[in-house]
Amino acid sequence: MVPDKKSYIVQSSGSLEKTGGHWIAIMLDVPEIYRHLDVKEETVYFLALQPSSPIKQLEHVYHQAVELTYDEYLELLKFFAEEWPAYQEHANQQIACMRRESVPTMIAPGLYFFMDGTVQFEKRFGGEARLIFQKHSTDQKSGYEMYLQNKGKTSRVHSQVMVKMARQHAVLEELLTDFVISKHQPQSQSSSHGQLRNGL
Repeated sequence: MVPDKKSYIVQSSGSLEKTGGHWIAIMLDVPEIYRHLDVKEETVYFLALQPSSPIKQLEHVYHQAVELTYDEYLELLKFFAEEWPAYQEHANQQIACMRRESVPTMIAPGLYFFMDGTVQFEKRFGGEARLIFQKHSTDQKSGYEMYLQNKGKTSRVHSQVMVKMARQHAVLEELLTDFVISKHQPQSQSSSHGQLRNGL
């Protein structure tokens, strides 16, 4: 199935988790019913959910969400699918090292410290979007404090939920690529493209 251009895609997961989840609205063209809102076409609205949150309505939450381009969101999903496990393992090793107070933790070549400290990390996507995570060595909770920031807005990020959502990266990449291509084709070519996909 292929969504109509006047539809919008929602990706959500984890609202029943103890730590919360995410609700992401992926706007194609802006549907007529949302024309009165300051909603942008070809934009992703990224929102964190509290545990046991009800289903969200776009008109009630879009202004709270972090706005991303298609490319930025796809890069974010790809990061959690392919890179996050290695970064997390490295950070866990650094935390373990700091907790062993007699073992030095390297800041830079030739520069070390002993005892407690904070692991900090930043990853940029596209222009201004950035993912930040941190954890102090005395924090015994599992996981990391993680935030997504872009254009003056910030959202909490639940890494375990994002790893699950990242499994849809390939499907979303194909859908959004097809949408962008068909939008910029002449109408006759776009129509035949849609008929071909529907006939498969």
